Amino acid sequence: MEIKSYAKVNLYLLVHKYNKKIGLHKLDSVLTKAGNLYDTINIYKNEKDDTSKIRYFTGSGQLIKFEDCVVKRILNLLNDFGIKTNYKIDIYKKIPIQAGLGGGSSNAAAVAKYILDENKIKPTPKLLREIVKIGSDIPFFLSKFTVARITSYGEKVKQIKLPFNIEIEIANNGIACNTKTVFDKYRSLEKKEKIKGDKQLKLLKEKNFNALRNQLQQACFIAYPEVKEFTARLNENINGNRFKLSGSGSTLFRVIE
Repeated sequence: MEIKSYAKVNLYLLVHKYNKKIGLHKLDSVLTKAGNLYDTINIYKNEKDDTSKIRYFTGSGQLIKFEDCVVKRILNLLNDFGIKTNYKIDIYKKIPIQAGLGGGSSNAAAVAKYILDENKIKPTPKLLREIVKIGSDIPFFLSKFTVARITSYGEKVKQIKLPFNIEIEIANNGIACNTKTVFDKYRSLEKKEKIKGDKQLKLLKEKNFNALRNQLQQACFIAYPEVKEFTARLNENINGNRFKLSGSGSTLFRVIE
């Protein structure tokens, strides 16, 4: 079975209270799938034994090795919930890695959704609470929504219906941004602007895209000055909607009108 695993961008991203016990921030963000950027996953049952086998490839077919395989972590979690995961999984990557586009979370969600659907299992609130510890974007990718607002730690997903279509231009310069590094830098900032998600959503619906905020952008720019320089170069001659950060970086995007 061949399935598509789409990238996402955060149209806005607000970072709220940090829970030291579980090591996660509460978030408020509107995400949209990037319909023209996706990984391809081939998945089929492993008939020889009860083990799972995961391989990653570049678009040209070259094998990639990952130290931290998000898909393996989601399979282990499903096993903990008594769900068999004896599958062979080949993932062909087009979504840049560590780029704020949710590629790993998208892969994990696509695989989990396939297995859950095949076994006719709906994810329970308890399972979702564990899933967000692997990736806060995963519940969004598990949903059928193209545009949605996530709150809490990512497990609360609500469809957003906009009166217009979102078309995104993506720019990536190949810089790998570590999510933990960016969040650590965010927590170290002395001043953190308080922004209400409902106001951001209103601005989005009014198509005031330049007023939408990503509260991780400043932290990413401090941790990775080259991303800040790349952003400045792209926005130098732009009068309309400007490029801004998606997720924890390094990918930039802007809405095309």
